[in-house]
Amino acid sequence: MDQAVENKVREEFIEQGMKKMAWLKYCKEIEGQLQQAVTEKIKDNILAVLEMIEREGIFIEPKILQDTKNFVAKMK
Repeated sequence: MDQAVENKVREEFIEQGMKKMAWLKYCKEIEGQLQQAVTEKIKDNILAVLEMIEREGIFIEPKILQDTKNFVAKMK
């Protein structure tokens, strides 16, 4: 982003890039919450995070998402 400013990229493109970066950071944060819930093996927490991911359209690495769903399916 700093280079974009230095190279006089239009402000609207810089703002779009900043919004996308913020969104990706948020997605990574939620992915971390999902992994933590799996580590703690608390089904309700896992399901709550999965619901949030689906509701908000959060991008999670597909393998992590599939592994989590498989893990939940195996839980009692």
